[in-house]
Amino acid sequence: MSEQTSKVAIVTGAQQGIGRAAALALAEAGVSVIINYLDDLGAANLIVAEAESQGVAAVAVQADISKRGDVETLLAAADKMGGINILVNNAAIFPRSPLLDMTVEEWDAVIGVNLKGSFLCAQAAAKRMVTAGQPGSIVSLASRAAFCSSANGVHYVTSKAGIVGMTRAMALELAPHNIRVNAVA
Repeated sequence: MSEQTSKVAIVTGAQQGIGRAAALALAEAGVSVIINYLDDLGAANLIVAEAESQGVAAVAVQADISKRGDVETLLAAADKMGGINILVNNAAIFPRSPLLDMTVEEWDAVIGVNLKGSFLCAQAAAKRMVTAGQPGSIVSLASRAAFCSSANGVHYVTSKAGIVGMTRAMALELAPHNIRVNAVA
Protein backbone atom coordinates (compact mmCIF):
# COMPACT_ATOMS: atom_id res chain seq x y z
CA MET A 1 0.00 0.00 0.00
CA SER A 2 1.73 3.18 -1.14
CA GLU A 3 -0.70 5.61 0.41
CA GLN A 4 -2.34 5.25 3.79
CA THR A 5 -6.11 5.08 3.31
CA SER A 6 -7.07 4.71 6.97
CA LYS A 7 -5.47 4.75 10.36
CA VAL A 8 -3.58 1.65 11.39
CA ALA A 9 -3.61 0.19 14.89
CA ILE A 10 -1.72 -2.60 16.59
CA VAL A 11 -3.49 -4.32 19.47
CA THR A 12 -1.25 -6.62 21.50
CA GLY A 13 -2.78 -9.65 23.13
CA ALA A 14 -5.77 -9.34 20.82
CA GLN A 15 -6.67 -13.00 20.50
CA GLN A 16 -9.21 -12.74 23.35
CA GLY A 17 -10.81 -10.58 26.03
CA ILE A 18 -10.09 -6.86 26.23
CA GLY A 19 -7.67 -7.00 23.30
CA ARG A 20 -10.27 -8.61 21.07
CA ALA A 21 -12.86 -6.02 22.08
CA ALA A 22 -10.42 -3.16 21.46
CA ALA A 23 -9.46 -4.49 18.03
CA LEU A 24 -13.08 -4.88 16.97
CA ALA A 25 -14.03 -1.43 18.30
CA LEU A 26 -11.18 0.10 16.29
CA ALA A 27 -12.29 -1.79 13.18
CA GLU A 28 -15.85 -0.57 13.67
CA ALA A 29 -14.45 2.97 13.82
CA GLY A 30 -12.78 2.44 10.44
CA VAL A 31 -9.26 1.71 11.68
CA SER A 32 -7.22 -1.07 10.05
CA VAL A 33 -6.00 -3.46 12.73
CA ILE A 34 -3.09 -5.75 13.37
CA ILE A 35 -4.20 -8.53 15.69
CA ASN A 36 -1.23 -9.61 17.79
CA TYR A 37 -1.53 -13.11 19.20
CA LEU A 38 0.80 -15.42 21.04
CA ASP A 39 -0.51 -18.95 20.66
CA ASP A 40 -3.99 -19.18 19.13
CA LEU A 41 -3.94 -18.49 15.40
CA GLY A 42 -7.49 -19.81 15.02
CA ALA A 43 -8.88 -17.24 17.45
CA ALA A 44 -6.80 -14.48 15.86
CA ASN A 45 -8.06 -15.38 12.38
CA LEU A 46 -11.68 -15.21 13.57
CA ILE A 47 -11.04 -11.67 14.85
CA VAL A 48 -9.37 -10.76 11.55
CA ALA A 49 -12.51 -11.94 9.71
CA GLU A 50 -14.75 -9.93 12.06
CA ALA A 51 -12.60 -6.82 11.57
CA GLU A 52 -12.57 -7.24 7.79
CA SER A 53 -16.35 -7.47 7.82
CA GLN A 54 -16.26 -3.81 8.94
CA GLY A 55 -14.54 -2.91 5.66
CA VAL A 56 -11.02 -2.41 7.02
CA ALA A 57 -7.78 -4.26 6.47
CA ALA A 58 -6.80 -6.68 9.21
CA VAL A 59 -4.01 -9.16 9.73
CA ALA A 60 -2.96 -11.54 12.50
CA VAL A 61 0.69 -11.42 13.57
CA GLN A 62 2.22 -13.86 16.06
CA ALA A 63 4.68 -12.12 18.36
CA ASP A 64 6.01 -12.49 21.89
CA ILE A 65 6.17 -8.82 22.83
CA SER A 66 8.84 -9.46 25.46
CA LYS A 67 11.29 -10.03 22.57
CA ARG A 68 12.54 -7.04 20.58
CA GLY A 69 12.80 -9.06 17.34
CA ASP A 70 9.17 -10.14 17.61
CA VAL A 71 8.14 -6.53 18.29
CA GLU A 72 9.94 -5.44 15.12
CA THR A 73 8.06 -8.12 13.17
CA LEU A 74 4.81 -6.74 14.59
CA LEU A 75 5.70 -3.15 13.64
CA ALA A 76 6.83 -4.27 10.17
CA ALA A 77 3.25 -5.43 9.57
CA ALA A 78 2.07 -1.88 10.35
CA ASP A 79 4.72 -0.48 8.00
CA LYS A 80 3.27 -2.64 5.18
CA MET A 81 -0.19 -1.20 5.89
CA GLY A 82 1.00 2.40 5.67
CA GLY A 83 2.45 3.02 9.14
CA ILE A 84 1.25 2.90 12.71
CA ASN A 85 -1.10 5.52 14.17
CA ILE A 86 -2.42 3.74 17.25
CA LEU A 87 -0.88 1.23 19.64
CA VAL A 88 -2.94 -0.56 22.26
CA ASN A 89 -0.61 -2.26 24.76
CA ASN A 90 -2.97 -4.90 26.09
CA ALA A 91 -0.95 -8.13 26.30
CA ALA A 92 -0.38 -9.25 29.87
CA ILE A 93 -0.02 -12.34 32.01
CA PHE A 94 -0.99 -12.88 35.64
CA PRO A 95 0.05 -16.26 36.99
CA ARG A 96 -0.97 -16.19 40.67
CA SER A 97 1.96 -16.85 42.94
CA PRO A 98 2.48 -16.13 46.65
CA LEU A 99 5.41 -13.84 47.38
CA LEU A 100 7.26 -16.40 49.48
CA ASP A 101 7.02 -19.03 46.73
CA MET A 102 7.53 -16.77 43.70
CA THR A 103 10.48 -17.76 41.56
CA VAL A 104 12.74 -15.36 39.72
CA GLU A 105 11.52 -16.99 36.50
CA GLU A 106 7.90 -16.12 37.35
CA TRP A 107 8.91 -12.55 38.22
CA ASP A 108 10.89 -12.17 34.98
CA ALA A 109 8.08 -13.60 32.84
CA VAL A 110 5.45 -11.19 34.20
CA ILE A 111 7.70 -8.13 34.13
CA GLY A 112 8.95 -9.21 30.69
CA VAL A 113 5.53 -9.35 29.06
CA ASN A 114 3.58 -6.76 31.02
CA LEU A 115 6.13 -3.97 31.46
CA LYS A 116 9.09 -4.63 29.17
CA GLY A 117 6.81 -5.73 26.33
CA SER A 118 4.71 -2.58 26.65
CA PHE A 119 7.88 -0.50 26.64
CA LEU A 120 9.32 -2.26 23.58
CA CYS A 121 6.09 -1.83 21.62
CA ALA A 122 5.63 1.81 22.66
CA GLN A 123 9.23 2.71 21.87
CA ALA A 124 9.11 1.07 18.44
CA ALA A 125 5.74 2.66 17.61
CA ALA A 126 6.80 6.10 18.85
CA LYS A 127 10.01 6.01 16.81
CA ARG A 128 8.00 5.35 13.67
CA MET A 129 5.43 8.04 14.48
CA VAL A 130 8.13 10.64 15.17
CA THR A 131 10.10 9.71 12.04
CA ALA A 132 6.95 9.97 9.91
CA GLY A 133 5.98 13.26 11.54
CA GLN A 134 2.55 11.75 12.20
CA PRO A 135 0.44 12.29 15.29
CA GLY A 136 -0.44 9.14 17.14
CA SER A 137 -1.85 7.50 20.20
CA ILE A 138 -0.40 4.94 22.58
CA VAL A 139 -2.79 3.39 25.09
CA SER A 140 -1.49 0.95 27.68
CA LEU A 141 -3.66 -1.22 29.88
CA ALA A 142 -2.79 -0.77 33.53
CA SER A 143 -4.97 -2.18 36.27
CA ARG A 144 -6.64 -1.21 39.49
CA ALA A 145 -3.98 -3.46 40.98
CA ALA A 146 -1.50 -0.63 40.42
CA PHE A 147 -3.39 1.32 43.08
CA CYS A 148 -5.08 -1.42 45.16
CA SER A 149 -2.72 -4.36 45.57
CA SER A 150 -3.85 -7.95 45.61
CA ALA A 151 -2.42 -11.05 47.21
CA ASN A 152 -0.45 -13.57 45.15
CA GLY A 153 0.52 -10.99 42.56
CA VAL A 154 3.52 -8.92 43.63
CA HIS A 155 4.96 -9.30 40.12
CA TYR A 156 1.67 -8.30 38.43
CA VAL A 157 1.03 -5.32 40.74
CA THR A 158 4.59 -4.11 40.17
CA SER A 159 4.24 -4.43 36.39
CA LYS A 160 0.98 -2.48 36.32
CA ALA A 161 2.31 0.26 38.62
CA GLY A 162 5.26 0.44 36.22
CA ILE A 163 2.83 0.93 33.31
CA VAL A 164 1.35 3.95 35.10
CA GLY A 165 4.76 5.53 35.70
CA MET A 166 6.00 4.69 32.21
CA THR A 167 2.87 6.24 30.69
CA ARG A 168 3.35 9.50 32.59
CA ALA A 169 6.98 9.77 31.50
CA MET A 170 6.26 8.87 27.87
CA ALA A 171 3.37 11.35 27.72
CA LEU A 172 5.73 14.18 28.67
CA GLU A 173 8.39 13.16 26.18
CA LEU A 174 6.07 12.48 23.27
CA ALA A 175 3.64 15.41 23.66
CA PRO A 176 5.85 17.75 21.58
CA HIS A 177 5.53 15.19 18.74
CA ASN A 178 1.72 15.23 18.97
CA ILE A 179 1.66 11.67 20.28
CA ARG A 180 -0.89 11.12 23.03
CA VAL A 181 0.01 8.53 25.67
CA ASN A 182 -2.59 7.22 28.10
CA ALA A 183 -3.12 4.33 30.48
CA VAL A 184 -6.45 2.73 31.29
CA ALA A 185 -6.94 0.96 34.60
